[in-house]
Amino acid sequence: MGRRTFLISIGTFLAFLMCAINVSMLAERTISTTNMGDSVIPAVPTLDLPRKEEGGTPSSSGNVDSCLRARKDSIPQSMYGNLTLPFINLGLPKMGTSSIHAFFGCAGYEAKHHKCLKAELCAKCILQSISQRLPPLTQCGIADVYSQIDGNIAHALYLPQTELLEEFVHGYPNATFLLTFRSMEKWYHSISNWPPTIPTKLKDLFFLSPVTGLPSGKGRTLQVFSDFFCNHVQRVRAIVPPHRLVEIDIDDPTISTQMADIFDVEEECWGLANVNANLDPEMKHNKTVAFPWYHVGKLMIRGKNGVMRRNGNFRLPLGNASDMMDSSDIGGGSNGHQIKGNDTGDGMHTAMPDNCQQLIAHENGHWHHITHADSAIFPVLNDSAHIYFPQEMSWLKSQTISRDFGTCQYSNRNLMYNTLLGHQGGCGVKAFKPTHSAWVNKKTNSVPETDPSRKPDYFTSSPTLRLVRRLANANATLCFSGDSIDYQIYVALASNLERIDQLHTLHNPGKHKLVSVMMREIPVTHSTNPGNRDDWFLRGRRPPDTDVSFVDAHQPPPGGFGHYAMRSILETKAYFHDEQGSKTKEARIRYYMSYGWSPWNVDFMEDCNVIVMNFALHYTPDGEHLGMETKHQLRDDMLAAITYLTNFTSSNDNRVAVWRSALPQHFATTDGHFYGWKKLKKEHTCSPIGKNNKTQQVYNKVYDEAFSEMCQLEQQIDSTANQSCDQSRHRCKVNPVAEVDYQTTFKFWNDNNCTKRIEREQLRLSNFSGGIGEHGDHVTGTIHRWNIFNLFDVEWWHSKDMDCSHVCYVPSLFEAAFERLELLLSPVVTPLIDTT
Repeated sequence: MGRRTFLISIGTFLAFLMCAINVSMLAERTISTTNMGDSVIPAVPTLDLPRKEEGGTPSSSGNVDSCLRARKDSIPQSMYGNLTLPFINLGLPKMGTSSIHAFFGCAGYEAKHHKCLKAELCAKCILQSISQRLPPLTQCGIADVYSQIDGNIAHALYLPQTELLEEFVHGYPNATFLLTFRSMEKWYHSISNWPPTIPTKLKDLFFLSPVTGLPSGKGRTLQVFSDFFCNHVQRVRAIVPPHRLVEIDIDDPTISTQMADIFDVEEECWGLANVNANLDPEMKHNKTVAFPWYHVGKLMIRGKNGVMRRNGNFRLPLGNASDMMDSSDIGGGSNGHQIKGNDTGDGMHTAMPDNCQQLIAHENGHWHHITHADSAIFPVLNDSAHIYFPQEMSWLKSQTISRDFGTCQYSNRNLMYNTLLGHQGGCGVKAFKPTHSAWVNKKTNSVPETDPSRKPDYFTSSPTLRLVRRLANANATLCFSGDSIDYQIYVALASNLERIDQLHTLHNPGKHKLVSVMMREIPVTHSTNPGNRDDWFLRGRRPPDTDVSFVDAHQPPPGGFGHYAMRSILETKAYFHDEQGSKTKEARIRYYMSYGWSPWNVDFMEDCNVIVMNFALHYTPDGEHLGMETKHQLRDDMLAAITYLTNFTSSNDNRVAVWRSALPQHFATTDGHFYGWKKLKKEHTCSPIGKNNKTQQVYNKVYDEAFSEMCQLEQQIDSTANQSCDQSRHRCKVNPVAEVDYQTTFKFWNDNNCTKRIEREQLRLSNFSGGIGEHGDHVTGTIHRWNIFNLFDVEWWHSKDMDCSHVCYVPSLFEAAFERLELLLSPVVTPLIDTT
């Protein structure tokens, strides 16, 4: 049977499995099952599955010793600590899969074992992927490590590592594959007695299932299984490139040291797991750690020589699918984040045709507000009913304005005007009034028309949904870094997603969900125990009590950044569903609290694909614009941030840097800025900005000066670029390790004696094409400008009259903001075909 014929048979078989699994789910209520760690084996009858033809698989005879022993030199030492993710284990069940899982889970990698989704085996989602002509792990969710991919489907053992070996190697050209070895006698003894409480053992299930390389019609002897294992090893060695194959002998007494050296992981993380104490009494008292099927990845890795930041290559590549799908179906990228760039290493991402005219038209648009006093409100609301809840429709049509808009008392946290955004909630400004508000592009100069007779298409009407779906298609992580304004933007994005899904359910009863939203915190802890000048960064200890260098922003004080310490990273995961309601794609959105330039935070952002950064409101609006926390001038902190963002986006094709404009303040002062409570009247209310400050206010002017000092507008260096788009993209050239006066990350490391980080950065730059050399060459990258000042220039949308900086939850406001971000990012984030 040829490869293509086999793929077709697998697709046919999968359709059968869907029915068989439904039957088996009913059977599981009465049939005893056991999670084997390596498989789930019920005591059930045999199932006749199609067996893949072997096609001349080599025999073990004459070469037994070499195929039963791991090669310790399979990976050259020059690659130690630099192997690329994901790590995929091709070893057989009961041959160290749990130990592999525990090892990488202990280290802090995101690891999956046996189950790839909450209620789904890896083997099943692999079959689903193959049936759709996708790389094997496409439907299995992202991870750093897949420690066991086989499993029991419809009462038959399915081994993707034997049946789909070529598909794995071809589909994941940058992956590192693992192959585990064990004494044949111990392995045979283990599969003959596992699971201990069920009559049908793993050895029996091997013969009840179609497994490539396992001789049919022969006995279930040690020799038969030894030959089968030898065939598998020889086939793996013949197909997997040598530099991508790590062979692991779990019986080797030095294996913990070998694993620590090869993967740069703390040696103590290695220990045998899932041991049957009745079979291996000598291991009964071994130090073991039980890990669940899924281990959440950490931001820091337990390295062999101490805690270290994880490298950029930590997400699952979707693989090389050129032979399986159309080229427009999937983006490129060396590490799986489907954000495509060119091959020059300059951070200039050019995956899609530019859409500058749409972006410029959006930036030059205006708000169109309709209140209950306008007779046009009723036909407009009839056409737009799908974007409102019934309570909101009542507000918009009513002549009596409820003051509940400032109380956040409603249980639906995604209700407009009343939803808490960060620490602020409600629309409490005296001039506030409910309005149907639409952002009108200058190009069209009209409000988009709707057709009430058609079912609402929320991917058309919600830019938030489109933006996040685009990120999910790219398997990307969007990170917001900034103060409480960025916190509001982060929360508004999650609220918009939940709101749209609720509206979809309300107006389309019986339809599947559009998106599921899950929010969590990732703790960042700094202990109160003083340490030395270096180990606070690695171990969370603060500087010595005698060190007052934080005055110059060299180090964070006890607890972090003053009373504005980043004690946790907030994360929202958005899962999109197909027509059957199954989760298919995932995007991650994070918020990093930073009330000023914070070089100690950026190491936690290494796995971000898109960074949207801003800081402003915690710098004085007059004089030298000093940071209230950092005590630095805004200009200097901007230069440091530009250096970081340029280095970030230039270091990998899967990275995009965005600088958000400062939002307008509407205090009743000459320029709208806040100069202290004493400057405000007792009966203060938020007011329009004076004409002279209508476009920028002071913080955006400082941003422009900093960018002009370090960067060029793209049209100045590329005559083919559209000149009307120049204000949205800056080409910046920096030396990340230059000795400068302002607080770059390099200066921060140097001031704190973080020598290892400096050495790693210098080594990375020395290997970077066109990077830092002995003459101090520069790296070049693009920083995009998310200019949304005019969107927020509505004084009655603030949370209260004494807070004219923060805004209340106006869904149309944030939909317009995220539409502009979508237009900005669409040329650089490669979309997959949207089949929703």
